[in-house]
Amino acid sequence: MRYYKYTGNISGYSITKPGAVCIADLMLYNSNDDTIAPTRVQAFGEIAEYIHRLECTDDEERYLEWEFCFDGNLFLQYIIIPACDSSNRPAKIITGSQVGDSCKSEFRIFGNPDHIITNHPQAMSHEEYSAWLNYKYDHFSRN
Repeated sequence: MRYYKYTGNISGYSITKPGAVCIADLMLYNSNDDTIAPTRVQAFGEIAEYIHRLECTDDEERYLEWEFCFDGNLFLQYIIIPACDSSNRPAKIITGSQVGDSCKSEFRIFGNPDHIITNHPQAMSHEEYSAWLNYKYDHFSRN
């Protein structure tokens, strides 16, 4: 499966809970480049709930520029929050990849699970980054 990336922020969202599954409809925009069209994606389950909880705060994490990775159906698979240091490791990765054809998601946070409260986040540890690379290979590298 092919994945796409959008770098920017959430400009708006709506949340619904039909049954027991949380669904977030997200509008993404890039405030640094107005030539990039806004994009709409959907997030399911715990990753949608994480976004909703964060959007109800004033934590710096929600104002940082994120990398949203989604599939061809515009379903959000994971979010990368870059670090502001010289390493090549991100500060945090939040994943909600779907398991097979079901709506069940595997929610996991790589890096510090708490909301980022600084506008200069540090990179995750080597161990967390290695765990992310293994997870990414297992969940997002299959056809």
